[in-house]
Amino acid sequence: MRVAVIYGGRSVEHEVSVITALQVMMALSKNYDVEPIYISKDNKMYNDKALLNLESYKTFTDNSKKEIAISKDYEGPYFYNIFKPKKKKRFDVAFLCVHGYGVEDGTISAMFEYLDIPYVGGNILSSSLSQDKNMVKKLLKTIKVDVVNGIYLKRNYNELELDKIEYPCIVKPNKLGSSIGIKVCHNKNELKEALNLVFYYDDSILIERFIENKIEYNIALFRNNTELNYSMIESVECKDLFSFDDKYLENKTKKVVPAEIDEKLFYKIRKTAKNIYTFLNCNNIIRIDFIYDLDNNKLYFNEINSIPGSLANYLFKDKYSFSELTKILIENTLNNYNISKSKVRIVNASEVYNTHLNSK
Repeated sequence: MRVAVIYGGRSVEHEVSVITALQVMMALSKNYDVEPIYISKDNKMYNDKALLNLESYKTFTDNSKKEIAISKDYEGPYFYNIFKPKKKKRFDVAFLCVHGYGVEDGTISAMFEYLDIPYVGGNILSSSLSQDKNMVKKLLKTIKVDVVNGIYLKRNYNELELDKIEYPCIVKPNKLGSSIGIKVCHNKNELKEALNLVFYYDDSILIERFIENKIEYNIALFRNNTELNYSMIESVECKDLFSFDDKYLENKTKKVVPAEIDEKLFYKIRKTAKNIYTFLNCNNIIRIDFIYDLDNNKLYFNEINSIPGSLANYLFKDKYSFSELTKILIENTLNNYNISKSKVRIVNASEVYNTHLNSK
């Protein structure tokens, strides 16, 4: 079986996506024939076995002879070299390893839905909602999930709205991930400076009360047939702000897997994660991040990663190897795809037309 791994794209999380894809391709290679399909920062797709090597990205240049496009015919999905369009290479399933706005938010999922190609990745609706912090928190509040109070601002906001802010506060781009562009502010001047910076990344912003005395808890889960599989829970301690550098470049955080927590909190995290997964109709592996307020002993939902970095495979290491995890995800995708193909999608057009004409 041939698996096309899709990654990169026009996103500020582009480089993180490349790392995830390389890790996934290494895991997949134990069971499948793997084809890297790299989306450059100008949204062109390339296929080249050299892309299996991290070094190739440091000197990557636009090479039209390697540019490809994806399509499908009666024999199934394939990609072809634009330079030589008659040369087709078939694959069986796509594996999405994209991160961030413009790709992970359901954009790439929609492309494969439209082409009717099976893909491992979040469905359009759950992916889109997960990317929008403000919208997903509003929805989750309707099912009694606790979220930190915040204010949503667009670029043309009324400055009087800033008078409602309590300090310290945290400013977040509404649709970005990987802690990119987030800032902690202690007064109005710092807030205005932060807004100017964050609007550089996004057209909308979420401002929330900053919880200083806290622990972050992360859990991943996915549906294997009808059963929900839970990962171990991870605890993350950071003295100030869990930033992009903390996640990927430095080591200022204390991470513990599995987290050392009491039984009551353990089951609350799992139950809340299950309610969120089910309510948003998720269909793939996701990671949900929570904040635990140590002063008030309260658990808050923070955000969802519809395609978590490295697929959060390290949180499942007590159950599956990375290659086993990717194999399960592919088998589930193909099984669900075959079930969906059996559904009636097209009605008899002549009957519709005749009914409409007879009603006139």
